[in-house]
Amino acid sequence: MFARANNAVRIAAVFRPRAQVAIAGQPVWRACAYSTAPASAADTATAAKSPLSAIQYCRDLVRKYDHEHYLCGLLYPAHLRNGYWALRAFFIELSAVREAVSDPRIGQMRLQFWRDAVDSTFKGHPPQHPVTVALSQTVLAHSTGEGAVRPLVSSSWMKRIINEREKDMEDPYHATMESLEAYVEAAHASAMYLQLELLGVRSVSADHIASHIGKAYGLVTLLRATPFHASKRRTYLPAALLAEHGVSQEDLFRNGPTAEGLHDVVYDVASVAHRHLEVAKDHWVDDRHRKDVPSHAFTAMLAAIPARTYLDRLQQVHFNVFDPKLTVRPWKLPWTLYMANRRRKFS
Repeated sequence: MFARANNAVRIAAVFRPRAQVAIAGQPVWRACAYSTAPASAADTATAAKSPLSAIQYCRDLVRKYDHEHYLCGLLYPAHLRNGYWALRAFFIELSAVREAVSDPRIGQMRLQFWRDAVDSTFKGHPPQHPVTVALSQTVLAHSTGEGAVRPLVSSSWMKRIINEREKDMEDPYHATMESLEAYVEAAHASAMYLQLELLGVRSVSADHIASHIGKAYGLVTLLRATPFHASKRRTYLPAALLAEHGVSQEDLFRNGPTAEGLHDVVYDVASVAHRHLEVAKDHWVDDRHRKDVPSHAFTAMLAAIPARTYLDRLQQVHFNVFDPKLTVRPWKLPWTLYMANRRRKFS
């Protein structure tokens, strides 16, 4: 009970009900999905000088650019929390590349740096970057208790995310909903597989549940980022859905919320995300799907809570992703996350 109370206090202390703050002068919906370049080269070099500084850098990065997952991280076991900050910071660094470069070739070079950095870090020679230093001191420095050290996570999932982010270097195009789902599964569900591994859970059943939550959260992330993407003349919305509802990309880019048929497209994408959450919930409560899934695996899947919260709020504004009400942080979210994790229930 004492540990649970501490978690509740920790959650409450980091959140006040207020509008989300724009990052670097950009609209809030940019911060919701694809962050700007996290730090200057000087800040990065300074943070990489010591493991403690590197871990603090990662924690601060997550707190500033990924508030929902920061709240989730506060509910991780204390001995794994630093590893969680390192992993989430790694994801932020990858998602920041697209908006940090104007030339796709430079973006590909940066992603190649991260691909090489993962290889070097897993070989015990991390580059002098705070994220790789933090990873090497946390998830890659786990003692087996027999004098040996083994990684808590697999490099294959990390490389899979890098490979998928490489596709972001060109203007996105998804012909069908299935194509978009494949993208979010690779880019977002892979992150959940890593979080399960961090918690010591290696289970096909757990991965199956996490895949549905990852797809749902990925679709929610792209819906939230639709206004920003439209401002850059990009869209991840499936071409088939746009055509079905008579929405032209040019109308979306020029007119945003008044584009005829857009709300119907958003409704269809949100419905798919909702179905994934329902499937994950059903599998979690069905013992046939949880034979080898420990209860503490739930912590790795907490992103389902903010995903469902966003979908509920999106419904309240009639699926208008441009509605400014969606930029206000839901003040109940920290408590909702805490209670969900305590009860091991999605709702």
